[in-house]
Amino acid sequence: MQINRMTLRNTGHGDYRVNFIERDNEATAYYTDCLEDAVLTGANMRQRREVSAAA
Repeated sequence: MQINRMTLRNTGHGDYRVNFIERDNEATAYYTDCLEDAVLTGANMRQRREVSAAA
């Protein structure tokens, strides 16, 4: 079983950045100015990765 750990951080410029810990690069990063959007998108990113890993 693969564990997809996520990071969520405030960029200091009014935005939040969501990404995977093990793949922390700009190609997979998501930026938003809404904390709720950041949390929900991070959960969605993790779920999609888990589904693709199981296939």
